[in-house]
Amino acid sequence: QNGFANSIALSCASPTSQCIHCSLSPTSATPGSTATLTVTTTGGSAAVNAPPGAGKFLYAFCLPLMLVALGLGSPKNRIRVAGLMLWCLILAGLSLQLACGGGGKPGSTGTLAGNYTVTVTGTAGSLQRSINVALNVL
Repeated sequence: QNGFANSIALSCASPTSQCIHCSLSPTSATPGSTATLTVTTTGGSAAVNAPPGAGKFLYAFCLPLMLVALGLGSPKNRIRVAGLMLWCLILAGLSLQLACGGGGKPGSTGTLAGNYTVTVTGTAGSLQRSINVALNVL
């Protein structure tokens, strides 16, 4: 405006404590050009709980089966059966394990719903102007 044609360095600031991050592309502009503001929020994570007693049935079923299998056959076969049953128990136990992806701790809240402010600042030499951009997280 008013004949101003210098390059403007652009930056942004966001409340990173609320898992909000901003970036500008490009980081410098001239009057009449455009820049894109990108705001990223972080969704919460969840933990999945197994139903009460889910693993107890498996162990209650496998223990008698293992004891019966160990009582049958020659000592050499008992060792093979015991090894096979141990592997079956380990694999069954691993299949009941539940995991939560995302790299965060289970139950983390991420960006909470609410209104936030992202500040975009333009600097050209000794001139500096800022504008607040409203962000509504639902």
